[in-house]
Amino acid sequence: MRQVILGLAACLLLTSSAHAAISGEDLIKSCDSSEQFAGGFCFGFIAGIADGLDSISFCIPLDVTLSQERATVQKYLREHPEQAKRQASQLVVDTFKQAYPCKTE
Repeated sequence: MRQVILGLAACLLLTSSAHAAISGEDLIKSCDSSEQFAGGFCFGFIAGIADGLDSISFCIPLDVTLSQERATVQKYLREHPEQAKRQASQLVVDTFKQAYPCKTE
């Protein structure tokens, strides 16, 4: 939980400028890092997007954990290295749209 809070705080600090954008490359480095702050940033970044847009842009099942969400994002980023320069937030949204589409009836 502490890592998530630190990650969310880092997101707020890093996105306070209109010119500050985290790339997919930056995000995968954070997610793959063994450093505690980087790992917390990764979790917080992904959790912020998941919590903010769930049920709007995608529909993550209730039984999916944050660790599973992170693994899904890491897999997507590794499978699409040509997109590494894009904004990480859009890549996470694209990942979740693909992995957790909302059911339409």
